[in-house]
Amino acid sequence: MNLTRKQRYGVELMLDIALHEHQGGAVSTLSIAQRQAISASYIEQILLPLRKAGLVKSVRGPGGGYQICRDLEDITVLHIIRALESRLTEASVTPKKNKIQQLWADLKTQTTEFLSTVTLRTIIQSSNKEHSLPMKKQI
Repeated sequence: MNLTRKQRYGVELMLDIALHEHQGGAVSTLSIAQRQAISASYIEQILLPLRKAGLVKSVRGPGGGYQICRDLEDITVLHIIRALESRLTEASVTPKKNKIQQLWADLKTQTTEFLSTVTLRTIIQSSNKEHSLPMKKQI
């Protein structure tokens, strides 16, 4: 399975908004662009389908930007990926045997099931645990 650049950025943008919206409400596309090193216009292209899917909402006016619409436990990586492109892209492998075809189908199913269990909250909590561990001394 291959994720498109748009899908990967979509997950990153959703995490960015989730991590920064508590600092004063909506998160501006300009601030996201600076942190993520992605153009503001491309961010808008990615956020539009996420808004249509009900994952984020836009806030107009001073202090405007984007906010997460649902609880972080209710938004999975699979929701984000599917909001940006309705299906997962297959890896470009041409299997020659039915057993191999079944292997690829099983792998896709397992990956889809896994992505449906990983929420934004899970990722943030995992990240917080990693950052709270003492740094290892570099050799």
